[in-house]
Amino acid sequence: MTATDWTTDRQQSTQVTFTAATPTTLTAATAPLVCSGMAGAPVLNGGKLAAVLSQAGQAGCPGTAGNGTALTAARADDLSTWVSAITTSTAAHTWSLADLPATAAPGSAVGTTADSAFTGTGLPLTATAGATWRTGDTFSPAVELNGTTGTLSAGGPAVGTDADFSLSAWAKPAAGGTVLSQDGVNTAGFKLWAENGSWRFAMSRSDVASPVWDTATAPAGSARQASGHRSP
Repeated sequence: MTATDWTTDRQQSTQVTFTAATPTTLTAATAPLVCSGMAGAPVLNGGKLAAVLSQAGQAGCPGTAGNGTALTAARADDLSTWVSAITTSTAAHTWSLADLPATAAPGSAVGTTADSAFTGTGLPLTATAGATWRTGDTFSPAVELNGTTGTLSAGGPAVGTDADFSLSAWAKPAAGGTVLSQDGVNTAGFKLWAENGSWRFAMSRSDVASPVWDTATAPAGSARQASGHRSP
């Protein structure tokens, strides 16, 4: 018995005119010969990846009768936004808390702190009584909160809690308490706090007055206490 090897190790390309499109596929009613082993081949448009071959009628291919010459490709041209979103290292909002005026002394009241790096609309933080400037720490100047009345608040939400997001904060808690949270209508969408010497992060499952919380707890001793102050 003689077998015919119809495969090739040479790169090949052909012109395909797709005649229909959906949000997920490109289709051609009649296309050049696409046979078994060609699935996953890239479809380029202007040198950029637009799709990958996923199905073909295979009429005329060796080893099969085929069922037509139609071709389907799974679209990939909508992935760039998603890839950018999950790989970006640029923060949507950043508050360095370093706006101490040159003429102000440590211990003076904080007014506002700038959203120093943002995409879209900036969200400066407004302080309440009990938020004062502090110097001499790892990050200096910083903001010291008195643990009762002192807060820093943005004028709107900084993250969308219905999608992936990440948070990063430097804090030296003097006692337990919330360091970061974002208000919803009835409860916080998330909160980060220190309790019994460990950091804890929680998200509410629904925006109701008494929601169910999903909580992650860091190891004991992860929230090292400072002497007498807390500065996020």
